[in-house]
Amino acid sequence: MTENERQAVIATMLRVKPDEAIIAIKTIAGGLSNKSFHVTTDKAEYFVRLPGSTAQSLIDRKNEKAITFLVNDLDIDAKLYFFDDDAGIKVSEYLSNAIMTTTEDFLDDNITFLAGKTFKKLHSAGFSNAMIFDTRGMLRTYEKAIQDHANQGFKLYDDYADMKIRVFKLMNDFKPSKLVLCHNDAAQTNWMKAPGRIYLIDWEFAGMNDPMWDLADLSIEANFNDHQDDVLLKSYFATDNVESMKQAMLANKIYIDFVWSTWGKVMSINDGSSMEEYALNRYIRMKANMQKAGIL
Repeated sequence: MTENERQAVIATMLRVKPDEAIIAIKTIAGGLSNKSFHVTTDKAEYFVRLPGSTAQSLIDRKNEKAITFLVNDLDIDAKLYFFDDDAGIKVSEYLSNAIMTTTEDFLDDNITFLAGKTFKKLHSAGFSNAMIFDTRGMLRTYEKAIQDHANQGFKLYDDYADMKIRVFKLMNDFKPSKLVLCHNDAAQTNWMKAPGRIYLIDWEFAGMNDPMWDLADLSIEANFNDHQDDVLLKSYFATDNVESMKQAMLANKIYIDFVWSTWGKVMSINDGSSMEEYALNRYIRMKANMQKAGIL
């Protein structure tokens, strides 16, 4: 933790909880674009998030704030205490009895089953006034950011234009019947498990989207096998007949990797080779799934 980060956390807590004395501040590992902290005061424990500079320019914090307060009533995330949508700073309940999930946790059918039910609860809540998760607009933003740094050696993949045409055509074949409020970044690092339940956290990318995106996102991020996909789909749709849903899930897996590989290229502008590797790995996996889907 840098001194600047420490001072920012202290300043935030003094605004939010002026009657509480800070005892300890610990950095929480993980997160691709933000810094997170566990703050202990003389009265309670809190989670504090400070946004990274690159993430701050790419995320609509007013939308994130509105959605985070909306889902507060669904009891699927920690209790929210404070959100500064200008600075992107968030203070919420620290879940002392919960730990971040790993890919291995989702080998437990019960954890995967609970994830399916959590998605269903979110998608069925009836929220309709959130902004649309405009992936095509996001891609245009990401593409421009990369092009703006071309003189520094940053560029899109040589076959990017061809892949984009193929992926967009695929997604046109799997248009959802309706959009619902989705998390849109439901990787295993955005879940926490506690005895008897799980939490879905971090609503930076939340918005109206195809509900299958969320299911496909968890599957691809946590490296689900066919059995895990079956458990997730059966839990969500409350039926054993899920074969017809698998092609839509595969299409969304391809699209997800296309979007986030391009995002990773943007993040590499400031964050270096680790994000470049992240982007390339996603792009390679996307192509493998395109071959599986018969479009490459």
